[in-house]
Amino acid sequence: MLGDQKVGLVPYETSIWGKPPVDRGPEGLNVVAMSAAALVHAARQLVQMPGAEKLKVRSGEHIAAILLTALHSLPVEVDEDGGVDLVFERAGIQAAWPFGDSVGAAVEIKSLPGKWRKHEYNMRLGDTYQIEVQNAVQILELASKKIMEAVEALQQKVGASATSKNAFMIIHPMDGLAVELISGGPVIGHLLPALDERVALDSLWVYWYPGLLSKWSQKDRNWTEYLFAGASPDEPPLEDDIEVAEDVFLKGIGWTGGSPWRMAFS
Repeated sequence: MLGDQKVGLVPYETSIWGKPPVDRGPEGLNVVAMSAAALVHAARQLVQMPGAEKLKVRSGEHIAAILLTALHSLPVEVDEDGGVDLVFERAGIQAAWPFGDSVGAAVEIKSLPGKWRKHEYNMRLGDTYQIEVQNAVQILELASKKIMEAVEALQQKVGASATSKNAFMIIHPMDGLAVELISGGPVIGHLLPALDERVALDSLWVYWYPGLLSKWSQKDRNWTEYLFAGASPDEPPLEDDIEVAEDVFLKGIGWTGGSPWRMAFS
């Protein structure tokens, strides 16, 4: 239990998650569906923004920015000198606002620790890589330290302002492959635990690359799942569209260093 301590100060060994819910199926889960074409459009917009080239590709910051731009609009700020990773504003934009009641949102982006990106950087033709399949709850526990690092960064950078505080956790399947996304799907929010209410976030976003975006709301105490779908059954699935969007972004900023997010299972 977290006791009476401030969550931003508790040891990372202390769980920030509640007990996994009893699986009663996805009935009642909040699900938002959007056109997958929005991802490519968002990437085209993002490359025009000053500072976009500062997004860290190997950490997946550019993917988080593409997704959130698709859901809302361009951020008004991208971190260039140690500030908040992404800042969004609600005023003057006639678009969906996924950050609760606030008029501004600060987002810190983290990725699940793992060995894949180092392996990928040095891999040669014929190399293999062993993946451990885990359940989603185990993966979230592994992400806890990085989530709390985001909490502490937001406390330092945003403080007590009215700007909402949001963490975005991106999970590479080579570091955290959830069995629920293999055997079930397309949504898993009904299987995910609650984030402890004393964690100083307004929302936690979890992107299970490449196919599912989940958001936990501290105010509403529930998960919302975001699905990006083609306008017709003949259009490519999300896995293709996020890769196309990433290609558009990387070419737009002149990136030539490759990407650990380009992968496929066979």
